[in-house]
Amino acid sequence: MIYCSIRGFGARAPFGIAGVRIYMDGIPQSQPDGQGEVSQFDLASAARIEVLRGPFSVLYGTTAGGVIQLFTADGHGPLRADAGVIYGSFQQRRFSADVQGGDSDFNYDVGASQFGTEGSRGHSAAQRSSSFRASMTG
Repeated sequence: MIYCSIRGFGARAPFGIAGVRIYMDGIPQSQPDGQGEVSQFDLASAARIEVLRGPFSVLYGTTAGGVIQLFTADGHGPLRADAGVIYGSFQQRRFSADVQGGDSDFNYDVGASQFGTEGSRGHSAAQRSSSFRASMTG
């Protein structure tokens, strides 16, 4: 779970975050009313994350709270495949796989992950599956 608050913005939203613009590769992920979710970001696919707060956020419009922007990684080099398994307390587990490669004409980075936990107390179990195409250019 990703929790976000910039100078008090988003701290009291009923779901997600409010007053903070969210972008992925320059594409807005926030709703028109200012509500947004950062849970769709797969951090394994990120090349970098930029956070702008205060007066710098005016570069992206009239958002008083700030801007969070994720830039996905580009595939490069010969074909490479990675897989991972992580286990933790409360039956927490995460499985992930990623394939990337490419050259100057065409590159790609494709992956998927699945997370699950039974939680530390009753009714706190959670599951999340995601797939991402970090980049595909040609």
